Amino acid sequence: MGSSTVARSLFVLIASVAVVGACTNERLRPSGADRVTPGDRPPRDDDGDGNDDDDDDEDLCTATPNKARRQHAFVYYGTARPTYVPLTDGQIQAVGTFHSCSGTFITDQWVLTADHCGVTTNDEFCIGVQPGNPNVCFDVAEVHSHPQGDLTVVRVDGSASAELSGTQPIPIFLDSLAGFEGRTAEAAGYGQQEDGGYGEREFSAEPIADVAGDEVTIDGQGTRGVCFGDSGGPVMVIADDGTVRVAGALSWGDPDCLGRDRYTRVDSYRDWVLSFIGEVPDPVEPPAPECGGAASAFGRCDGETLVWCAEGVVVERPCDTCGGDTCGLLDTASGFACLDASCADLPAGGQCTGTVLTSCAGGSRVSADCAASGDICDLNADGAASCLAPTDCGSLDYLGRCDGETAVWCNEQGQRQSLDCATRGESCEYIDDQYGWYCR
Repeated sequence: MGSSTVARSLFVLIASVAVVGACTNERLRPSGADRVTPGDRPPRDDDGDGNDDDDDDEDLCTATPNKARRQHAFVYYGTARPTYVPLTDGQIQAVGTFHSCSGTFITDQWVLTADHCGVTTNDEFCIGVQPGNPNVCFDVAEVHSHPQGDLTVVRVDGSASAELSGTQPIPIFLDSLAGFEGRTAEAAGYGQQEDGGYGEREFSAEPIADVAGDEVTIDGQGTRGVCFGDSGGPVMVIADDGTVRVAGALSWGDPDCLGRDRYTRVDSYRDWVLSFIGEVPDPVEPPAPECGGAASAFGRCDGETLVWCAEGVVVERPCDTCGGDTCGLLDTASGFACLDASCADLPAGGQCTGTVLTSCAGGSRVSADCAASGDICDLNADGAASCLAPTDCGSLDYLGRCDGETAVWCNEQGQRQSLDCATRGESCEYIDDQYGWYCR
């Protein structure tokens, strides 16, 4: 977080974005799942030659090809659907937006969000079937904010399930989060994405890094996270009974949207929440997990063996025997895959070292000096390292960042701007959530 303190209102989408950058250089596993392994795959004779096609293939690396890469990444580098908690389609619809903050139906009429969002009875809360189209809206009828905690419960003027068929609330977590460090949680919201856009419901599965006081902290580990506009959105955990529960509402976090994010714990204020919402709805029976819970389409690495679920079957690929590959994270949209061993130290999407772009392409590590064509090296709008035109913002937003002592940001015209703070006798640091990173 640098040398500045980020206020609780960090993740409220700033209404005054238009003034930023107006001037050139000034800034206003269950058992029993089918497994594909050498020796127990059923014989195939697709070509009709009377022979086992498994013998024809001879090579497991061919018989079980590498997992395909998704074409688009979908919160910052999030996904359109949860990748960890087993939400039903109706529960996914329960995550909605106040347009500047997010929230969750925890009963058919009550929404959980954050106090710093400043929700009033003049606001509306919207949900939808499609991630980018929250077109079913409710007027806010009641607002109750906790006097100390960053938590608010909101009653809307209608029934979620009646207004949007199939919608199912996500009940709150009733037990204690103590001891949950190291488990995986899933965050959600309608906030800003890596390309600068917002207003689309996305999810991000992240490890729980800390449970202390009235906050639970998750860690995007520099690859993903929640951002501006996700405030009030849920962090969800799997309870001991296997059901998904809302464990907190987003309060604040690291300004780069890829680090640690703090949620106000529901279990710290459970009795207060229950005093308004009444009884917690019966938990929804979770849908059957992919491949019986033995694997998911996102995949995982068991040592150097890639394991993932494809069309209901668990597939295994021994990366280290397939051309000397190594198992690792391809990117946050595609999940795990077999990677070229020479690419093992590269982050997903490649990396920039000065003007030099290094990436894994065609199974090999390749490098190119972007300066040779008059370009710069930086992350593009999809978060991958690329050669960009000097004025191309790529993944930069108006908050920007510090490259050493140089402030870099994207102005309202969509052009990259920079200022060397050292020439002004100043340092580059985070100012606030209106100016972002700048000279001071």
